Amino acid sequence: MKKQTTIIILAVVALVVAFSTGLYFGQSLLQPYVASRENKAAALAAGEFVKDLTSDKLDAAYARTTPDMQKKQTEQAFVESMGNLKAEKPTYQQSSVLRKEDGTLIYTQNVTGLPKSSSGSDAGLFYVSMSKVKGAWKIDSVTVL
Repeated sequence: MKKQTTIIILAVVALVVAFSTGLYFGQSLLQPYVASRENKAAALAAGEFVKDLTSDKLDAAYARTTPDMQKKQTEQAFVESMGNLKAEKPTYQQSSVLRKEDGTLIYTQNVTGLPKSSSGSDAGLFYVSMSKVKGAWKIDSVTVL
């Protein structure tokens, strides 16, 4: 019993030391978990944005953009530039999220089943830049290659 109590006390002390050291050096043990949750939340928001674009819900897609993007591009201009992406049966393939040093995230998504381009391809790579606005991930810009 005494040996178990000693082991428990040592484990608690080790956790306190590790946590305190992390705080002292500006690192939190929870930091990777928080970053992972943020990336998942951003990926979900960007994925919904891409689905809005490919299912011709352009008003919903525009509503997911930042106020800065909306100042640069009216909803009408957005609809005109993104209106050719409606897909009958899109297939959403691999996606990834990259964090830039300034805190913005870049989301990329491959989609097939889009209307054929002039080169005959039905595939597109969506490149979406995002930032947090009032606690929610919003779209700063979108490029489709």
